[in-house]
Amino acid sequence: MREATNYQLDIKGFMSCVSQTCGFSQNILYFKVKVVKECLPGIYWNILPGYFKIVNPNSFPYKMENNDEATNPKRIRLDLNKKQKEYPSDSADKRKERNLKNKETKRKSRGRLDFYYSEESEKVELFNKIDKIKLSLGEGQFNKVSTFAVLHRLCDFFISANLTDKERRDHDHDNQTFEPMYQCSTLENAMSDEMFAVCLSSVQKLINQVQAHDSSCNEKLNVENNKNVHSVLTADIQCKDCHVLSWTSSPHMENGKFLASAKLCHGYFSSGMLPSHFQKFCEATGIGNFGDTYVNELIKSYKEVVEDKAKMSTADALQGEIAMTAAQLPDDEPITGINIITDARHCWRKNAKFSDVVCIGNATNKCLRISTVTKDDDPSSQRHELIGVKQIYNYLDENDCPVNVHAHDNNNQINKFVREDRSPTENANDTWHLTKGISKSARKITTGSKSTRGVVWHEELSDKAAAIKTHIYHSMKNCKNDPNLLRSNILSVVDHYQGNHGNCMPTSRCKTDPNYESSKYIIKDEKAVCLLTKYIKSLPVFKDAEKYKYCMDTHYVESFNNALLQYVDKRISFGLDTYKMRINLTILDWNENVNRPKTSDREIPYKRDPSRKMKIPVLKRKTTHFKDDIWLSWLECLYN
Repeated sequence: MREATNYQLDIKGFMSCVSQTCGFSQNILYFKVKVVKECLPGIYWNILPGYFKIVNPNSFPYKMENNDEATNPKRIRLDLNKKQKEYPSDSADKRKERNLKNKETKRKSRGRLDFYYSEESEKVELFNKIDKIKLSLGEGQFNKVSTFAVLHRLCDFFISANLTDKERRDHDHDNQTFEPMYQCSTLENAMSDEMFAVCLSSVQKLINQVQAHDSSCNEKLNVENNKNVHSVLTADIQCKDCHVLSWTSSPHMENGKFLASAKLCHGYFSSGMLPSHFQKFCEATGIGNFGDTYVNELIKSYKEVVEDKAKMSTADALQGEIAMTAAQLPDDEPITGINIITDARHCWRKNAKFSDVVCIGNATNKCLRISTVTKDDDPSSQRHELIGVKQIYNYLDENDCPVNVHAHDNNNQINKFVREDRSPTENANDTWHLTKGISKSARKITTGSKSTRGVVWHEELSDKAAAIKTHIYHSMKNCKNDPNLLRSNILSVVDHYQGNHGNCMPTSRCKTDPNYESSKYIIKDEKAVCLLTKYIKSLPVFKDAEKYKYCMDTHYVESFNNALLQYVDKRISFGLDTYKMRINLTILDWNENVNRPKTSDREIPYKRDPSRKMKIPVLKRKTTHFKDDIWLSWLECLYN
């Protein structure tokens, strides 16, 4: 039942009235009520068919008889025919919903605690103390805290103050409730949550601080003031008793800088990321901002560490090249020098400010030296390669390492320098630059107009342009470093296409396969023989066979220059110190990963003939151990 505005029903009296004195007369229900208390909220009761509500004596359809309140209860009559006001909460569905909710609501169990006292004042004093605790725990609201909560809190306080350390740990372990291990963030919290970098040692320090606080104070800690300094969170953690814990998410180094900030800068420096990209990354993640002054101060010592590591890497690569070259020679043959491959790369496409001359060892494919030439050395970028090659030779001479063969991409300045100033070192021009244009140049003897037929070109040579290129490459591979044998092998293609295979190489299929049949036209016209012979003798590989007898290419140098783009973008103009630091990072990355083994092969189609497939090796994942070495050495530098 609920209370009425002006009356409250005495339930026992009401039931006795209903059973004894209630009666009907002309749809009027008569019953007695006893006035208990005025100005109370409304009352519902269920009499016969529905609910009736006493709201206000002036608005409700009843009649009150003037009997004495002290001796006789008031007599009320209700008009059952008059339609009562309906409320949404009085509908059958709402009542059913409330009933189900009441059934599902778990009723609290009731406990009893007996205690004995000598005088009534002792009981009153105890109850007053409990009421004071309730007021304190309920923040001034007495009814917010139950007696059970007060007793539970008092027991915990006594246990924490009197148990031994071991007993306290066991008690805390048995009774402590932990937050769920899986932390889940709501959308609202995820949108406003701040990001920062944190070190494990700082997390352990925070745990120790919280444990020390909990041993002397039971109030909860909250983050009051926090700010982000170079990706590091500095926060004041305070409780209601004004106990303040100052905490940072990273420890300080001896130079006063945060360890986590230095680690992030190390990742930025060693990744090859551009400054603008790093700034955008920090702004997008909200992890913190790194000012130019702060970064420039750190990068000074970082460049020196990277330079030292690169020097050590190239020195180790040079010793490894000498050892590998000696291992490839016969036992009775002494080592006279190493073979190197060089090529120049400009920092941008025209009128370059910097030029890099890369030296790769032919045996180990590792970078032995990089010489960076600037416009201060020579204003003409076309002469930078020669200056860089001279610097490389000076470095090799300082390390007592002679050069037997020097391969490059047919630079006339380098050819002249090696031939005149570096004897007995021999030139070896790149085979790829040589053969890439043969198919195109051979078209002048394979196609043409009718007027020049038999004079400049011949139809019997129309299907031999690509085959000539393949033949020249195999001739270089099988000449045994003999220029005369190379010329002889190249000229044998003329006899081969006439059906005469006496001068062909022993490894050719026409010699090894007894059922061999040529897939090209057989040359029968002497004019075609003369045109093909004249064209073969005009090729640089025939004229300068001494430069191609070693069949060396600059493939690994081109690959190194491609890897260099990860650290030094051609579209960006760097300062000299930053440029050299990025070059040195490329050296460390290349020397660590150049000879890593493959895991499998994958097939990709040829661009010109998709029906044909070629196998490409799938190499193992690259490693970056050099970054760990840089970080440890840089830390030593920062602490010293």
